Amino acid sequence: MDFTPKQLHYFKRELISYQLDSEINKLITSADISTLLDITEEEIKREFPFLRYIFTNIVIEFPLLKHTCDTNFWTKCKVFLNEFNKVQLDSYFAPRDTEGSLQRKAIKHKVQKSLVFAFCASIKTFQGNEESIRVTNLPQMTEGQDQLQQPEQQHKSCLTVNIVTVREIKEKKTLRELSHAEFLMETYLPNQKEAIYVARRHGDFRRLRDELKQEFKNFDIPPVPSKSANTTHQHGYRENDRLLLRAWLHQIVGEKENMSKSQHLISMSQPVTLFLSQNPITFTVEEEKDCLQRERFDQERLMEQQKFKQELDRRVFELTETLDVLKKQIIEPGGLIHVFEVIKSTKDLKDLPLSLKKVFEWGRINFAFALHKQFVTSDIASENLNNLCRTHGLIPYRTMAVILKFSNPMSMVKGILDLFLAQPFGGRSLFQRIIISNMNEESKSFQKDIELLETKIQDKMVCTKLYHAVRTIVPENDKFRDQESDMMEVLSLLENDVIEPVLNDEQKTRIIASKRLLKRTIQLWELYARQYEQELMMNLVFQGVTGELLKEFIAVFYQPLAEVYKAADIGTTIRHVSTFLDDLIQVIKQDKEGYNVSDTIQLFIDLVERHEQHFYDFVHNVHSQEASKVFDELIQYVDKLFTFFAHGIPGKIDMNYCIERAGYESSTDLKLLEDEINSICDYRYRQKMYHFERTRRKLMVQQQQRDEIFNYIPKSSEMMGVLEDFEEFEYSQTHDSSSSSEDEGYDDDDLSTIPSRRSSKSSGSHVSHKGLDKPELNMIPKIVPFFVNDIIDIM
Repeated sequence: MDFTPKQLHYFKRELISYQLDSEINKLITSADISTLLDITEEEIKREFPFLRYIFTNIVIEFPLLKHTCDTNFWTKCKVFLNEFNKVQLDSYFAPRDTEGSLQRKAIKHKVQKSLVFAFCASIKTFQGNEESIRVTNLPQMTEGQDQLQQPEQQHKSCLTVNIVTVREIKEKKTLRELSHAEFLMETYLPNQKEAIYVARRHGDFRRLRDELKQEFKNFDIPPVPSKSANTTHQHGYRENDRLLLRAWLHQIVGEKENMSKSQHLISMSQPVTLFLSQNPITFTVEEEKDCLQRERFDQERLMEQQKFKQELDRRVFELTETLDVLKKQIIEPGGLIHVFEVIKSTKDLKDLPLSLKKVFEWGRINFAFALHKQFVTSDIASENLNNLCRTHGLIPYRTMAVILKFSNPMSMVKGILDLFLAQPFGGRSLFQRIIISNMNEESKSFQKDIELLETKIQDKMVCTKLYHAVRTIVPENDKFRDQESDMMEVLSLLENDVIEPVLNDEQKTRIIASKRLLKRTIQLWELYARQYEQELMMNLVFQGVTGELLKEFIAVFYQPLAEVYKAADIGTTIRHVSTFLDDLIQVIKQDKEGYNVSDTIQLFIDLVERHEQHFYDFVHNVHSQEASKVFDELIQYVDKLFTFFAHGIPGKIDMNYCIERAGYESSTDLKLLEDEINSICDYRYRQKMYHFERTRRKLMVQQQQRDEIFNYIPKSSEMMGVLEDFEEFEYSQTHDSSSSSEDEGYDDDDLSTIPSRRSSKSSGSHVSHKGLDKPELNMIPKIVPFFVNDIIDIM
């Protein structure tokens, strides 16, 4: 086959991904992790070639680990991993997607993504240069171009929806007159020529989201925008709310150009269909006039937004080019060392060269978005805040700062160890108290919800069976995990007579017959599972091996750094950390006290900017002082990694030879293989477009827009991840919706198209991680064994 540079790059990357996924899954499911490390070297090389190569050439060579004198360190690591593996968190009759399970999948995905990047850069082929997909330009809209098509011009094979106007409804009560807003919606159902018009209140949107969260547990349903404080607007009553709710609806149902699989399923669901079509209405003459007037404003806003969007695109390209230049400099031999030489010689952040200054500015925005997600937009934002406040209150910052000023590095290390791990009179250590405090609060919350659901279900035997289920190991060859949904899983669980107590037909029928009761049963099952998982993890925390390993880590990593930290005055930095957390908590509480939703992200950007010079001071100090060369060793180590990625593993792979040995020689087979490779290239392109949209939105926030263009962008799009170091590392996202991490959510761009009443086209170029459905591959996986064997031979 003749490959284009892009085809070659993504074909090779896909083969690497398959092999790493296989190796990591084997390691996770092993009964005893240490046995994998104790088998002969040749067996490891064949069973775990990629992981073994990373471990022996990168992990062990890490400076702080390489110089450790304690031969028991790796033994203790193996003991801890084995103890963790014995817990077997995913092997019980528990829901497949508990919060803990999703977090573990996200961690696995991030590790795998990093390794894919490493091997993709270091494995070279005989087929020549490779090239990743780059977003170089976007279509421009010419002046006066009207993208608001008429209904007869629209593609009607998918659902389209628009909120066209808002009316005020007044109700007379005994003592006073009350008023509320009704949002009038226009919907074209798939393949329907006539629009349906309905009226919905703000609370109806919230109820719709609740129903969708119950029906689509694996999907990230964005929160409904809060009501605006001001009901009046120059363009009509409740105009702010109309635009925000319309953008939210478009996030839910997508648009015809890039509707994701999840959006398609949601748009065809019963809750959405009923919400958009039940109880249709007819407009009054005044409401029709109001629709036409708001449509004109929509068209004017569209042109403004297009101009603004083009300026943002220019800034995105400029930022991308600047970062690309810096990336290329860093990857060159000695490049990273040069960067830190600049940091050593530059005391103030504002005096850095332009490229480094842009990196810090971009990092500021990303860190602010990450904080905003964790403490404002996340479903567990309140829980995260409570955990932060408890932990922050328990950590003795002043005592730590005093200990870190000790002149003797060994005394410093001993002081920190004693502070966190000492168990006076056999009691709990500070480390254990911090962990147990957060777990206890969560446990109390679980128990309260559990008791409430047990009361509502009103069947002690059903509750007991669910309780026993999450503590029962799933036997081998059991069909429990073959069920397609959590509803089918819980029904099969209730039918399972191996789990005590055995239910009679009347009890089972009662649950099956009531949708509400079935939902409560599933909720209780999930809470029992989370509660038991917490118990298992708490037991692990208090095992002796955990404390011993923690001491080893502190000794291995901290002792070589102690002298550096003293010279760099880390005690002052500890106080800065405390001050930053005080400020963060205050900003979050300000947000909770009623700041406008559109302003909250700017509060977090300002917060990071207030403290970034203090953190830069620490980075500058630890690299500029001469007390120890440990950081120089670390930088040289990373620089060698970059050099390794640039030059690669000695030897090259012949991709065509791998294809031949897989038995693909006919023109038909080669055409099918090429089609699969092209589908992967298309998939990666859509990922990069998603990233482009994320970058644009963050820069939009940085410009601190306070006009309509900024206010009507859905704030759920602010759930974005932090900037990665390399382009391919940056865009590699999972196609498995269950492994979406805390940094992945729906995204929508209300800048592309504003719908009118006669054109219900969805706004924006929404691309969500969950919408980037990876194509199904049949040809490529069969090439993996031959590809891997060739790599083993050159390793």
